[in-house]
Amino acid sequence: MTSGKNKRKFKKSKAKINSFQKNKKFIRVVSPEFFDYKIISNIIINVNITQQVSNKAINKRYVEVSISELINVRLFRKDYFSYHKLIKMKLTKVTKSYCHSDYESYKISNDKIFSLLQKKNSLIECNLKIKTSDNQLLVVHYLTLTKKDKNSFRKSFYGKSSSIKKVRKICTSFIKDTLNHKKTNLIYTICYSNYFNDKLVKLLRSKIHCLGILPIRDLQVIRIRKLSNGSK
Repeated sequence: MTSGKNKRKFKKSKAKINSFQKNKKFIRVVSPEFFDYKIISNIIINVNITQQVSNKAINKRYVEVSISELINVRLFRKDYFSYHKLIKMKLTKVTKSYCHSDYESYKISNDKIFSLLQKKNSLIECNLKIKTSDNQLLVVHYLTLTKKDKNSFRKSFYGKSSSIKKVRKICTSFIKDTLNHKKTNLIYTICYSNYFNDKLVKLLRSKIHCLGILPIRDLQVIRIRKLSNGSK
């Protein structure tokens, strides 16, 4: 450089405050009362908005959780056999540091459904409408498969359409009688447990010879969804 030339002057850059940390905050999402208000996840909300505006912003947000994560704290044990059962929670209201949730729907993962389906047996599936004690309409979807009889020597065990109709009629009537006009907590707990599989398999086993009904296996509720007010 030539002598006498001015040196460059660099401006000192000021440290910028992160606007995200300044205007946002994390709130913990809490499960319903039946699961002892377990923390499910976190959501982000603006700091300066009022509680009414935050409730409107959260109205269309959902959280999906597996049942094994909810049961662990409640029963003080680890349950690794129900990771395929998923409950969808809807966020309802916001307090100072927590956000409450409520039941929205239930389903089984596709991997579990595909593992149940096998060749050389017939699939029986059906859906029915149920009314809760809170006058909400729920649609319950379930499926089951035919089972090989002990005395038969056939490799395949498909069912006739007449016997499949009888099985479907008995299963729908039994499920409707047990779930109709019950609380939502009780409906969801019965559906994600193996209650229907244990009861209906024994019930149909006793009626094989007298009514000519097929034996069944793996009866599971695969989906529960709410009906909106406009839909029928």
